[in-house]
Amino acid sequence: MANYKLKLQEKFGIRHFYGISQNAEIKETDNWYQPMLKLEQKVAKDQTLYPVARLHHLIFKKTKENLL
Repeated sequence: MANYKLKLQEKFGIRHFYGISQNAEIKETDNWYQPMLKLEQKVAKDQTLYPVARLHHLIFKKTKENLL
């Protein structure tokens, strides 16, 4: 019989700055979206900014553990 163990591998924070602008029309333009995407990608793994992210993504690794 096998049991599975989960180990946290990485944490990402997503949408740190996206909500700052309340102008929905500008968010649909490439002039705003592309630089914002680059900024979000740069800070996604920054653990000091992780708590203020709107969304949190957790990556786990599953390992098999044998039971007797």
